Amino acid sequence: KHSVFSIPSRTCCSASLPIMAISRRSGSLLARLVVAAALALVCWRASLCALDFVLAGAAAGAPAAAGVRASSAVQRRYDIFGGLNFKPVGGEEQDPDEVGTRSQRSVDAGARMVECQLPLGVEFEERDGGDIYIAGVQQGTDAWEQGVRPGAHLTMLSATFGDEMWTARKVGMTQFMQTLNSRFGNTIVLALEKENQSILDNIFGAFASKPETEEDRKRKASMNDVFAAEEARLQDKNFW
Repeated sequence: KHSVFSIPSRTCCSASLPIMAISRRSGSLLARLVVAAALALVCWRASLCALDFVLAGAAAGAPAAAGVRASSAVQRRYDIFGGLNFKPVGGEEQDPDEVGTRSQRSVDAGARMVECQLPLGVEFEERDGGDIYIAGVQQGTDAWEQGVRPGAHLTMLSATFGDEMWTARKVGMTQFMQTLNSRFGNTIVLALEKENQSILDNIFGAFASKPETEEDRKRKASMNDVFAAEEARLQDKNFW
């Protein structure tokens, strides 16, 4: 007689249960990873599309050819970093190797610093292979009151945040308008060179104190005499 041994089916099922649980767990983890990767890819592509749209709009709104004018479109914005003091990159000292280049971060000694309220109301034009000049200024704006006039060479302007200055030398109209329109805050500082000095003298000369003439001294002395006589007359009276 032959002996037949049989393995109960319950034992086989119980041995396969851990294997099935591990397989299901691995499949669930893999599915989650695939979904997370897909969502990350979608978000990344959406951000790239948004960035391309913004850059394309800025480039379309600013002329690229030299001699073409462009008006400033920057509006007044709320500066959430207004209470912070952003120091210029590289410190206060000026690097001699950076003077006159696009790496310069400090204003030249011969430039006039003008802080203007936004919106500017200034029209710009590109000359000399990328330099920016003032082409027109709207009367009644703060820039007009500060003496900004056509023909001045704009060499530097405020950065997006804080008090740091960015160069405008040889940057071209497209990059300049992107920098100008990215400014946050109520004011912007412009560094101007090659200004018409006679125009500035006429503008600011009206606010300068004039020398006192002989007629002015006589008028002042007469007013002092009248005041002294009136004060003496009031002292003789009793108001009680």
